[in-house]
Amino acid sequence: MGNVRVNSDLRIAGELTAPRVEGDLGVSTGVVNLDPILARFGESAYATEQTEMHLTADEAAARQGQAAAPSAFDALQMDVHADGAERSRRQGETICRRRARRSASAR
Repeated sequence: MGNVRVNSDLRIAGELTAPRVEGDLGVSTGVVNLDPILARFGESAYATEQTEMHLTADEAAARQGQAAAPSAFDALQMDVHADGAERSRRQGETICRRRARRSASAR
């Protein structure tokens, strides 16, 4: 599906009941082939029907006047600087064809 070189300097700090992830995360070079990734989600990357919205557990509990049970991630704080490479490529046959059609029609 691809090959990406990641540079990371992440630290976990804080309390056990309130952890904090901090640091840097960067992609120096890489290629991601989007076609096999998008194929895992269905026949098309584009919606052809209206999406049905479902309530999360928190929203359902709030509507019923109850407090939802807190998850382990509720107290998690993140302070991570993410940097993407200019030399990275995203490839996809379907996406490339659409971009080519768009460029041709803009002429």
